[in-house]
Parts: sequence; C-alpha cells; structure tokens
Amino acid sequence: MHFFCATITADFGLSKESVDQEKKAYSFCGTVEYMAPEVVNRRGNSQSADWWSYGVLMFEMLTGTLPFQGKDRNETMNMILKAKLGMPQFLSAEAQSLLRMLFKRNPANRLGSEGVEEIKRHLFFANIDWNIIDKNKRDPSEEIEILMRYGQHPNIITLKDVFDDGRYVYLVTDLMKGGELLDRILKQKCFSEQEASDVLYVITKTVDYLHCQGVLMQQGYDAACDIWSLGVLFYTMLAGYTPFANGPSDTPEEILLRIGNGKFSLSGGNWDNISDGAKV
Repeated sequence: MHFFCATITADFGLSKESVDQEKKAYSFCGTVEYMAPEVVNRRGNSQSADWWSYGVLMFEMLTGTLPFQGKDRNETMNMILKAKLGMPQFLSAEAQSLLRMLFKRNPANRLGSEGVEEIKRHLFFANIDWNIIDKNKRDPSEEIEILMRYGQHPNIITLKDVFDDGRYVYLVTDLMKGGELLDRILKQKCFSEQEASDVLYVITKTVDYLHCQGVLMQQGYDAACDIWSLGVLFYTMLAGYTPFANGPSDTPEEILLRIGNGKFSLSGGNWDNISDGAKV
C-alpha cells in the first residue's frame, strides 16, 4: 500500500529567480528561524540554502520544535551560525542522518548541493517509490474547474490565476489571513464545544453545498467519506488529538486497523468535560 501527501508551495513573495550553484543571491529577508547560515552571515547563498530550510521544516514536523530558536532574533541567528544541533534520540537513525546532512553549515557539503536526486537516494526515503509518485501526479484541471465554478461561495477560496510552466501548475488564490485550521488546533490544543461547533457549522454547510453540486471532497469515494472526515475533525478539535493515532510511533498499518475496527475513546482527558450531546 502506498500513501501520498499532496504538498503545495504557495508563498513565492520573497523568492529569487535564476539562482543556482554558480549564481548567488544576497538578500536578507524571510523568517530567521528558517535561514541558512550563509543567509544569516550575508555571504551570498545558492540553492543549497533552500535545503537547509527544508531540514528546518523536517525537524519541526518530526519534533514539534525548531532546531535553532533563541529568545530573540539575534540569539537565533547566533545559534544558526554556531550552536550544536540538539538531536532528539526518539528520531530514527535514518531521520537523524538526513537532518545532520541537511544542517551542514558549509553549503558545498550540504546534502542537495549536487541536486535533489542525492536527497531522494537517502535511506530516510528508502520506502518511497519516486517513480510511482511521479506517475501519480494529478491532472489539476478538475480542481481548477471546481475552484472557478464555485469560488464565489463565501467559504471557498477564490482562484485568481493559473500558471503552467510545462513542469508544474501554480494556482494563485486569495491570501488566507485566518491561517490554517490545523495550526490553530495545534496552538490551542483543544476547542470549547462552542468554538468547535462554530467551526464545524461553517465547514459542514460548505461541504453540503458542494455535495448538492455533485462535488466530493475525496474523489473516488461517496459523500459518507466526507462526513467521516468531519467527525474526525470534530473529535480532534474537542479532544486535542486525533481519534485513531496514539502517538508518533504508530505505523500506518496500526492506524488503519483501528479505523477498520472503529476503536476510539470518549473518556478521560478533555472528554470528562464534554457534554453527552457532543459525544453522541
């Protein structure tokens, strides 16, 4: 069984074009916690700087924290330049190896400096069949058509423009000033019943509107699958954690088995303060 994650790079506001290993950029801009050392010390950076930032994102996803973060901007920059990387030991040997190779302070020694293929060959991605992923790239035309047709709905993002460079298709949409719901859940840990109800009301109305137009949120399945996903979202907002995953060590097979058995808990923790009406 193969699992695919669709990740969209959306913010190109501070990007530079025509930068490679020979040509360098000298701009000092962006979120400092994600800056590579050569950006911080303003000696000029090539594409290798992006692979350092990639490592920061990977570290943050795996641990929930940033690798280099001081009490202020200056301390953070000094840590990026000089501090020893604190590597949590609960990470796999493969994950630790990849992170250490991405956090090489000399950009010439950093994994990815010779191109993305050397990153794809790392043992951390040993179970990834890149050929299958390439073959399963979706044609975005249906998604574009849906956004163009229903983008005037107040709770559906508006598509502003589409750019196709032959390799990738870029969708330019509204700036979502409210941020991601997942980020809000992670920051807030759990919602009150009223907060969760307000959020779910808006999402449910929007999903119902799309269903009435014959649009399903998860292609290849029926409307019941979308309703299930709303239940998972509601559970997560109330409990502060997902219903079928117990921790970072869970395997996909274990999670799928719990989903198949329909095993989840409505007792203990935040559930002791949740009304029976919400549980039903």
